[in-house]
Amino acid sequence: MSTVLAAMIKKNLLDQNNLFAAKGKRNSTQKPVQDLLIEKGHMKEADLFNSARKVSNVPVIDLDQTPVEPALIEMIPLKTARYHGIFPVRVEKGELMLAMSDPCDVVAIDDAHFLTELKIHTLL
Repeated sequence: MSTVLAAMIKKNLLDQNNLFAAKGKRNSTQKPVQDLLIEKGHMKEADLFNSARKVSNVPVIDLDQTPVEPALIEMIPLKTARYHGIFPVRVEKGELMLAMSDPCDVVAIDDAHFLTELKIHTLL
């Protein structure tokens, strides 16, 4: 279980049964668990963001205000990016700056590293 989602359960911002149900639907929808939970009204996006910020302590980025390098988008297939809730932002000093809905998701980080062969630096 994600550290962020575990923290939300601990603070009663998310019900564990709803999390298990969303995980069961993840493969059929190809959406991140967090998106499924928000869509169903089981948690608030603001609570997810605040919990992720507190737990992960990673830099926050505003994707609406950030120019994106088109070549980076091609490095991670859309299906994978949607599934993990990740978005490649830029490369700095040989590291891929990767915006993530859950910066503690090691599977997403590992997949991004495998696909890009770059060290991953997570952003929220």
